[in-house]
Amino acid sequence: MTLICVEPGAPPVRESPEAAIEVLLTDGHDACELNFEGGFWMDYPWAERLGVLAQAAGIVLSVHAPLFG
Repeated sequence: MTLICVEPGAPPVRESPEAAIEVLLTDGHDACELNFEGGFWMDYPWAERLGVLAQAAGIVLSVHAPLFG
C-alpha cells in the first residue's frame, strides 16, 4: 500500500511541540517536515517530545536536510 502524506515544510509554530501538533491536527495535516537547512534549531528535549506527540497523533515526521547551505 502506498501512503501519500500532506505536510507543511516546517512545524507551523515553534513555541512548543504541543502547540505544533495541535496546529497540524487542526489544519488537517498527517505529516510534517522538519527543516534543518539553517541548523538544528530545536533542542533535544523539544525534538523528543515532538516525536512522542506526533506518533501518538498519527503524524509522520520527515527531515529536510539539504546538502548545501
